[in-house]
Amino acid sequence: MDRQFKEGEAPAPEKIEDQKYATLQAAMYEENRIMKEISNVFATTSNQAEAEKVVLEEYASQMDEAMRKSRSALDEWLNIIKEAGKKEIE
Repeated sequence: MDRQFKEGEAPAPEKIEDQKYATLQAAMYEENRIMKEISNVFATTSNQAEAEKVVLEEYASQMDEAMRKSRSALDEWLNIIKEAGKKEIE
């Protein structure tokens, strides 16, 4: 694993914020990718009930997991931002 900082040094706060934001963006892109696939299923399947079945069987659990990761990444990023704001005030 590449190290962006020397042993014993904590990464700069901006780097942590950037890392958390990048994780959030990746999670959101994954949600968007799955939504596009779901939209494609509905667009290319003439039978609505069949399209819904496909979405439930193939994409529901993927979307649930993507949304969980996105929410977690958002919480982590917001916590880093809040902590940085508190340190600036002190």
